[in-house]
Amino acid sequence: MIKCKRFICFFLISFFLLYMKPVYSGEHFVLNSGGFPPFSNSERNGFEDLLSKEMYKRAGISITINQLPSERGLRIANEGLEDGIHSRVKAINKKYKNLLPLEEPTMERQYVAYAKDASIKIDGWKSLSKYNIAIITGWKILEWNIINSKSLIKVRNSDQLFKLLENGRVDVIVFTKWGGLQKIKDLNIQGIYLLDKPLAKKDMYFFLHKKHRELVPRLSAILREIKKDGTYKAIFDETMDELK
Repeated sequence: MIKCKRFICFFLISFFLLYMKPVYSGEHFVLNSGGFPPFSNSERNGFEDLLSKEMYKRAGISITINQLPSERGLRIANEGLEDGIHSRVKAINKKYKNLLPLEEPTMERQYVAYAKDASIKIDGWKSLSKYNIAIITGWKILEWNIINSKSLIKVRNSDQLFKLLENGRVDVIVFTKWGGLQKIKDLNIQGIYLLDKPLAKKDMYFFLHKKHRELVPRLSAILREIKKDGTYKAIFDETMDELK
C-alpha cells in the first residue's frame, strides 16, 4: 500500500512537471506607460519598453504597451482594464489599492528642476515656494510635495511642460533627469538648464493589477536575473548612453 501511494505521488508529480505549462505561459498582457522618452517612446523601444518586453518574454507572456496620460493610465490599470503599468513610485498603491508593485525596483529615478535662469538655487521641495512651477498631471510624487509654490500649472505631457518654460510662462519645471535631457535634445531647445541637487531620488517599480498577484514573485525574480546576467546593463546602455 505504501509503495502504491509513493508510485501514485511520483506519477502525479512527473505528469505536472512534464505536461503542465507554467501559469500564464502563452497569454497576452496589456500594459501602459506614460510615453516619456527615453523610458518609453512611440516605437516602444525605450528603456522600460525593452525591459518589460524581456521580462515578460522570459515569463512566456507577450505584451502590448499602450501610452496614456499619467493619471488616466493609473485609473485604467487600477480598474483592471489593463494588466499592469510601467514604473511608478511604490507609494501610489496607497491610493490605487488594486495595483501591486514588483518586489524588485526597475531603476532609481531622479526628480529635478529645470529653469531658463541657471542662477536659481534649488535645495529641497520648500525651495520651490517662491517660483511659478509647472508639472505633469498624475505625477504623484510631485503633486504630493509641491504644495506651497507661488503658482502651479499642471499639463498633460512633457512637450507642453518644456514649451511653458521655453516661452517664459513659468520659472521652473520639475521632471526627471533622464527624461528632461532627452526632451531638450528632441525639441532642440536652447537655454534651459538642469539645476543642481535632485529634489528626490526614488526607486521605481513596475505594477500589476491584483488579479495577477501570483505573478509578482515570478516577475520579480526574472527582473533580478536580468540585472544579474548583464541584460539590464545592455538595455540601459542602448537606450540611455547618449544622454550621459
